Amino acid sequence: HAPFYGEGGIGIVFNSNARPDILEAAISFSADLTGPNHSLPLVTSVGTLIDPYRYSHFENVGDENSAESKVYIGDGWNHESILQWQQSTIQAFEHSNGVKDLGIYGKTQYTGELGFESILTDFLSEKKSSEGSRSTLEKTWAHLTARYGKDVQQKLYRKSLGLPTSAFELPIVILCIVLFSILSLIALT
Repeated sequence: HAPFYGEGGIGIVFNSNARPDILEAAISFSADLTGPNHSLPLVTSVGTLIDPYRYSHFENVGDENSAESKVYIGDGWNHESILQWQQSTIQAFEHSNGVKDLGIYGKTQYTGELGFESILTDFLSEKKSSEGSRSTLEKTWAHLTARYGKDVQQKLYRKSLGLPTSAFELPIVILCIVLFSILSLIALT
């Protein structure tokens, strides 16, 4: 079992032709925005759809009265949900086979502005009903699966997990390991 944790990340680009003072200000702003002092409200707000990406986002949440817990609670979280989210997120962070990114064709259509992310945002902001959201998710999934091919997507997903993508791949990997071991033994003797 390999847990999947989010996708993508925060991308910040700097113009290398910018004046040094502008470049320094941009770097300072970016470091401050994504740093521990300002990033917590970004991940606790449901509307941003940004998952925690620092251990500090869960510091002291065991204490319902901590400053960190109060940020979550201020954004509508209840303490039990915070602790459940902490547990599943830390498990995905630390799992030796955890998947940090979804590497398949059409990833942006699955997760981006026109895909599942926007459907879920519309549902969370009550622009769509649960039935309407479910129906749209099913149609989007069926369309993208037909467009990119279920078998291809499964192979790419398995590859992103570090799993064999075909029945032939596993024996080839085992054969290579055995040959390498034999050659190593021969070289050592």
